[in-house]
Amino acid sequence: MSATPWQAALSLGFTQRTPRTVLSHRQHNGPLLVQRPFYPESDGTAHLYILHPPAGIVGGDELRIEVQLHEQARALLTTPAATKIYAHPTHYAQQVLQAEVSNHAVFEWLPQETIAFNGSRCRNKVHIDLQDQGLFIGWDTMCLGRPAIAESFSMGELCQRFQLFHNGQPIWLERVCYQGDEPALREVWGLQGHPVFSTFVCAMVEQGLVSAVREALGEVNSAQESVAVTWLDGVLVARYLGEKVSRAHQLWQQAWAVVRQQCLNKAACAPRIWAT
Repeated sequence: MSATPWQAALSLGFTQRTPRTVLSHRQHNGPLLVQRPFYPESDGTAHLYILHPPAGIVGGDELRIEVQLHEQARALLTTPAATKIYAHPTHYAQQVLQAEVSNHAVFEWLPQETIAFNGSRCRNKVHIDLQDQGLFIGWDTMCLGRPAIAESFSMGELCQRFQLFHNGQPIWLERVCYQGDEPALREVWGLQGHPVFSTFVCAMVEQGLVSAVREALGEVNSAQESVAVTWLDGVLVARYLGEKVSRAHQLWQQAWAVVRQQCLNKAACAPRIWAT
């Protein structure tokens, strides 16, 4: 546990300059930064890796990321590894992502999972502002405890907020909060004893995309895992509940491929860091 909490902030701006999107603004404070963008796609989409050298956060730490995509800019942001939230008896760790996506811009937020250690306390927030024909594709995967070593989430607290706005109006707002060892972690109306829950979100999209995503995911509901896909007022939301982070990522990459093909007319291009 660090003696002094990390207060880290990263501000990024993306601008379309034919033939590609450039990182036109970059400012950081503390141990949160990026290196140069990669351009593995022919349309010039900027792939960028968010780096947090300490690799984990603990009570009192705060990580804040602000992203702005100007008109027609295209950017994909990911992380090289899981974010670990370490135990703390009293203080909360905080993670905040705030993004503004201009008209005809495309923002893809595809981080690796977050692992909440037993006894950890964390507040996560994602806030996305879309303008006109802006498009957002993102996912969020959480693992409560460390199943690989039979560690459950018997102590601690996790609160998550996800907010989507379109032209200043809220279109999807969600807030969940789990306490260690509470009934919601075990009961059939909650997480049903599964340690991994994950959400895939895409906005703004047509309702017809739902059937294509469902077909790509196939029938996966069982005692070990369940998946649901729905649509509401331009927002596609898919849920995963199960045992393995790798399974959630496998399913969401299938969904991501469909969304990219139908909305952007291009194939999925996995960041190279995912293969390391």
